[in-house]
Amino acid sequence: EAAKYGLEFDEKYYGSSGPLQRRIPSYIEDVVLPWIETVKSLGVKANPDPNSGDNIGVAITTGTLDARSVRSSAASAYYEPNQGRPNLTIISGAEATRVILSGSNPVVATGVEYLHDGVLHTIQATKEVIVSAGSYKTPQLLELSGITLLILQK
Repeated sequence: EAAKYGLEFDEKYYGSSGPLQRRIPSYIEDVVLPWIETVKSLGVKANPDPNSGDNIGVAITTGTLDARSVRSSAASAYYEPNQGRPNLTIISGAEATRVILSGSNPVVATGVEYLHDGVLHTIQATKEVIVSAGSYKTPQLLELSGITLLILQK
């Protein structure tokens, strides 16, 4: 059905071995093809794959779906397979306020400070700190931790 809409799906832009899966939806609403043709008639080019490095033009994008068209999410891809691990603790409703750093050359992340129910907590890492707070919060957290200042001082 993807070809009917001028879609191309080149796996080299998506990967195929990770736990979060992407696919062209198996069902596309009937209104989509007339919409694409209307936008093209206004001079906007069709884009067969906006994830190929050229994101200009009218397109239908892939979704995070598995082979059965069931939504593939961060929870199903990363959390659910690991939820029983003894080294994983989920603290709902907590907000990281800074990454705790030590050393000077190299600087090492050793823990995280976070706010939960109005109380500031600190947790120390035994191996590594993974910062994954999204496209807005990650840079903010790094800046609040002094990491951007360290980079600018070099």
